[in-house]
Amino acid sequence: MNLQALIVLTLVASMLIGTVVMVFSTGTPEATTPTAPSHSSPAEAGTTTPASSSYSPVAGQEESGFERLTLIHKGYLAPNFKATDATGAPVSLEQYTGKHGLVVVFYQGEFCSVCAAQLAGIQAKLSEFKAKGVHVIAVSADEKAGALKRKGESGLTFPVVPDPQHKLISAFGVTNHTRGNIAYPTVYFIDKKGRVADTFADDQMQRLQAPDMLKRIDALNL
Repeated sequence: MNLQALIVLTLVASMLIGTVVMVFSTGTPEATTPTAPSHSSPAEAGTTTPASSSYSPVAGQEESGFERLTLIHKGYLAPNFKATDATGAPVSLEQYTGKHGLVVVFYQGEFCSVCAAQLAGIQAKLSEFKAKGVHVIAVSADEKAGALKRKGESGLTFPVVPDPQHKLISAFGVTNHTRGNIAYPTVYFIDKKGRVADTFADDQMQRLQAPDMLKRIDALNL
């Protein structure tokens, strides 16, 4: 074999070895798993998906739930609710429609001292509400016993409605999803036609007090 033939055989052998090495180093292509598209959580998306009914806030990081309220707009009919107050007496929107304006005060529950003070303040000026032709009811997620306790301890003579199944709380759009679906402190002003005249809910959970409620009643001409 001459030198030229030897060189050709050497080049062919090198090419074959390179091809084999490339196949082994590359291997069989692996199937890739597609990445699921990113979606916002219900809270980020601003939906009203209920959270767990258990309430366990993180110390110093308790959320108000204000941004997730779905209050009824002014001018719309209020929910035509029917309920029973803490004493067993029936309470409904129909009782007031065509006769009286109505203030519905949603409070957190019997445990809430700030709420108790707000309700006691209303009781102290209840005669002024009635003089303006306006009645008041209070609603919380309490069981009947809790509503009765609040009614008795605060000396309340207006209806206090227990709503442990959150029917009224949900219907009025005041569910605090960050606190076990109890009511977010909110006040509804409903006119004699059963329409929402105004609402109050504060992002810092400040309560609307009785003197300010009376001023709004005058301005709204309930």
